[in-house]
Amino acid sequence: MHVHREVKIEVTFSSDVGKDEQQIFSDRLKSVGMMVSEPPPAVRQIEWLVLAILPLHTLLSKAGEDAYEALKSAVKDLFERMRNLSQEPSPVILEDDQREITITLESGLPEEAYQQLRSIDPAMYADGSNLHYEREHNRWQQGALEQ
Repeated sequence: MHVHREVKIEVTFSSDVGKDEQQIFSDRLKSVGMMVSEPPPAVRQIEWLVLAILPLHTLLSKAGEDAYEALKSAVKDLFERMRNLSQEPSPVILEDDQREITITLESGLPEEAYQQLRSIDPAMYADGSNLHYEREHNRWQQGALEQ
């Protein structure tokens, strides 16, 4: 199973993510043909577990179905591994490589959230938009994430 179109993804991990977890996450994406690059670690304080910069329009399209499933699996597995280490995981951020639209994936999202995410069209949102899942209304919403 490989992506129909080459999907390039830049993955940055927070210092909370161990080397083993980083390798497992990256290997899951590479297993479907995604080209994974890891920039040097950031020196600033970060509020996320993983920042993945990629072409959202491809990931959420039919052509990116295998890549989406691999990413979803890697994210859910990473959240589980972090909880097993007695750490409440920070979110995973998906950022569009062209328009800086971000999608915030929190630990414990229901399967419905991942299913709904597949139907989102990034072209419908302004550059710099942030989407997060609003559990109270069971839907993706634009705007700041309320903690």
